[in-house]
Amino acid sequence: MAAARAQEGTAYRRRINAWAMYDWANSAFATTILASLLPIYYSTVAGSALPSEATATAYWSLTISFSLFVLAILSPILGTVSDVMRNKKRFLSIFIGAGVVGTGLLVFVGTGDWLLASLFFVLGRIGFGGSIVFYDALLPHVARKEDRDWVSSRGYALGYLGGGILLAINVAMFFFIPDSLFENAGIRLSFLSVALWWLIFSLPILRRVPEPPSLTVALKRGENVLGVSLRRLRQTFRNIRHYRARSTMTPTAPSSRCRRITAPSSESGWKNWCWPS
Repeated sequence: MAAARAQEGTAYRRRINAWAMYDWANSAFATTILASLLPIYYSTVAGSALPSEATATAYWSLTISFSLFVLAILSPILGTVSDVMRNKKRFLSIFIGAGVVGTGLLVFVGTGDWLLASLFFVLGRIGFGGSIVFYDALLPHVARKEDRDWVSSRGYALGYLGGGILLAINVAMFFFIPDSLFENAGIRLSFLSVALWWLIFSLPILRRVPEPPSLTVALKRGENVLGVSLRRLRQTFRNIRHYRARSTMTPTAPSSRCRRITAPSSESGWKNWCWPS
């Protein structure tokens, strides 16, 4: 009996650590791609074929806005899909794949390739934001209710640490890798390093966190997942009007890079909708 409890405790800790490590994995995208190196590279190198650096900066802003618009539409729909389907990890792996591929392809963006940079970034940004929806959806199945706060905080902490470490490495790559390898080798290889970091440190959550059961009953005849998801989404927004005191918009930690709307849910009483920011 004691041995069984010890084994269960070990498996529980491994699941928690595997879940939290995904913040370590994806925060590299937030620090290097979103916040620091790619915006500068886009405006000064990839956008150099545009009329001016100001024009390139404007194009970059439009690229970000477009990616956020797509995510603003997808995120709440994906959240409800994650409730009605037993495929959270499959969707997570799909979005991780999209993010890793989009980020890795940035290594091929050279001088004047602003359109390629925009396309690859949008793919990576959608992968980043979409994966977080299903990453968050796994938490109630990974940690006990009384442990969820500290487990979530552990993920945030690892996200800050991992993102900061790789950013420091990428800055060093920018300064010390010679351009004699190929044009802008240091910064372009830093984009590739983000993709590899994201991929490698995503393996624990994909391997050690089990697929949770669906929270809903089987679909009725004639129903489909998308239709049920949209219907539940409409119902959630209708219910918000009756709980104005509990409907709040607050910024979250950088691991999710989003704002959350706390709204009523038929499954758990209250649900956090993730809106990209």
